[in-house]
Amino acid sequence: MQIKRLLDDREALIGDRLLDAQGRAHAFVEHSAGELVVTTDNGRSAQVKPEQLGCYVIQVNRTDRGLA
Repeated sequence: MQIKRLLDDREALIGDRLLDAQGRAHAFVEHSAGELVVTTDNGRSAQVKPEQLGCYVIQVNRTDRGLA
């Protein structure tokens, strides 16, 4: 599974800063149950939908990534 950014189609990696519609930065922690787990600037953990941070989730076949 990959998390991609809508703006530039780059993969979002753990620790990347993602911006919401209000311009607040969130640090990406993990993907869980269809939502992104992020930490806010004040250190609080939150679960948000990928769309709220300008991202989308795709299923990646292991053979597509050369892992099989």
